[in-house]
Amino acid sequence: MVVIGGVERKAHFFALDLPYSDACFVRAYPAAVSEAWVDGHVHAFAFFGRVPLSVLYDNDRCLVAKILPDGSRKRTKLFSGFLSDYFIHDRYGRPGKGNDKGAVEGLVGYARRNFMEPIPQFATWEAFNLWLEEQCRKRQGDVWIRGIMPEACLRHDVDQVVIGCGGDVIARHPRCRDCEDMIFDPVHYLPLLEQKTGAPDQAAPLVE
Repeated sequence: MVVIGGVERKAHFFALDLPYSDACFVRAYPAAVSEAWVDGHVHAFAFFGRVPLSVLYDNDRCLVAKILPDGSRKRTKLFSGFLSDYFIHDRYGRPGKGNDKGAVEGLVGYARRNFMEPIPQFATWEAFNLWLEEQCRKRQGDVWIRGIMPEACLRHDVDQVVIGCGGDVIARHPRCRDCEDMIFDPVHYLPLLEQKTGAPDQAAPLVE
């Protein structure tokens, strides 16, 4: 449940998990309809800054009109058009086998425990969803700090080096042209230093 504009409402969640990077996206809707599924995908792809090659789905009626005798799925019209636009390879879990989608099921449980207790209160659904996006970003930051950081990309400009990951710029450093020289930005290390109370005395980024 969520309180929107002073009224208690039931929230239906769209949740997408990227198992390789452990990135996640959660968005709330007042109704579980096909349009919400498609809208959730569009916002998730914008949030990640990319589109996955394939997605494992459950057999929700908003996505699957019928499971055919050979095990293939007859998609709903709206969902079929969406997949054609984004060229996503759709895969499906076995009916009634939630463990086939263990990663996203775990995300749903995480969202309930961390985003929905106590009951959130917001003026609008959009305000609630902006807050949910921020919580997903914070969770991703925690994942990186724990050392489960996904593959990053490095761009060399004339005067700086830019490090990016998942569509986000996570660090910028001025370009160093001296042999074996190192440049640190202490701000990048604050979350780690907060976890190790004795580290500031010996941490290389803090040494003058």
